[in-house]
Amino acid sequence: MDHTAHPLLDPHFAAERSRLLHLIRLSYRRMRQDDEAYRQELTRFFFPIGSQSNDMRLPQMLARASEYLREADIYLDATLDILPEERLGSVLPDQEVRDCHDVRDLMRISFDGPSTLKRFEARRKLFLAQTLLHIDQCRVIQDGPRHLSHFEEILNRGLWQHTRQIHDLTVGYRLGPD
Repeated sequence: MDHTAHPLLDPHFAAERSRLLHLIRLSYRRMRQDDEAYRQELTRFFFPIGSQSNDMRLPQMLARASEYLREADIYLDATLDILPEERLGSVLPDQEVRDCHDVRDLMRISFDGPSTLKRFEARRKLFLAQTLLHIDQCRVIQDGPRHLSHFEEILNRGLWQHTRQIHDLTVGYRLGPD
């Protein structure tokens, strides 16, 4: 499998030498030794270049990061819920990784964890939390209600202007057994 687009999801990422790995290790070393460096890394995480930066204190940043890490757990749980019971044993997440809601601790596990699987799971959780954050920061998501309102207004002024509602309409769906 090609992990070029998402190298952190490569189970052997830490074993291969890359510039990205070197950069992440340097950041981790700084974060491990200095709370201010940790706060700065979290600031870059939550407030990308070009966005309104914020002078949040470290405890506030840790709480916010913890929320996204918990969301990653919820998302993974929802994914596991759709798997057949007999397959769950081989894919259940490691309990230490699951209970960890701190970026610095997850990075420690991702570099110093006792097994390739545990290191991979820590990186996967970090990656999933970052993906969920990116979704929240996406302009399309943030502006979604405004876009929907504008679209409905255009339909009402144009297409639906000369129509009238005759019957109430209920739309629904039901999930199939598979």
